[in-house]
Amino acid sequence: METLSPLKELRSKQSLIRDRIRAVVRGHANGIYLHGRPGLSKTFLVRTTLEKLGSRYEYSNGHVTPLGLFELIEKSPNSVILLDDVSSIFTQPMALQILLAALGTPHDGSKTRTVRYKRANDDRVVHFSGSIIAISNLQLAGHANHVLDALQDRVHVMSYEPTDEEIEASIHEIAGTSPRGVSSRDAVQVASFLLDSCRESGVRPSIRLYIDKALTDFQL
Repeated sequence: METLSPLKELRSKQSLIRDRIRAVVRGHANGIYLHGRPGLSKTFLVRTTLEKLGSRYEYSNGHVTPLGLFELIEKSPNSVILLDDVSSIFTQPMALQILLAALGTPHDGSKTRTVRYKRANDDRVVHFSGSIIAISNLQLAGHANHVLDALQDRVHVMSYEPTDEEIEASIHEIAGTSPRGVSSRDAVQVASFLLDSCRESGVRPSIRLYIDKALTDFQL
């Protein structure tokens, strides 16, 4: 059996995620929960895939209230809702109920789900036929809420955890593209210096560490 290089292994993992995103865009799945440690370009992978597929999507980053989540769905009832860094949602029972409704499968076999936001003086309904992709640094089970079992049944839960060797190979590949306006020659030197420093200090390498810190420091 052929042994794949770290870069090919990484591309294989990314290809699986792209396949799941394609299924969501085409309406074959209602949602994805993608998790992995910080700095692996999860968001970049998802957004560029959606854009290459020509998919309309509504992006939200960070803290989202239950009303904010409902309004995202209300604003784009036929689109992909992309929730980035979504940990706060899973501590809010009302937000979880909205997610469960948006990700459910109607008994009549249709693709349209009824999502309701109901409070004392407010009762709003959306007929949602879109999908939801959630990105987090935490595994779904790590949120410790009994409602999450029901949520997990409704989405594809995917782990994106490349090995350090795969991330190193990706950083070297990025370095060859003159990232952030840094010449490829200098970018390769910065990459080598960063990765040597990570090994010496026991820090795991990441794309963000290279792009947002090492290259920025070099430019300064």
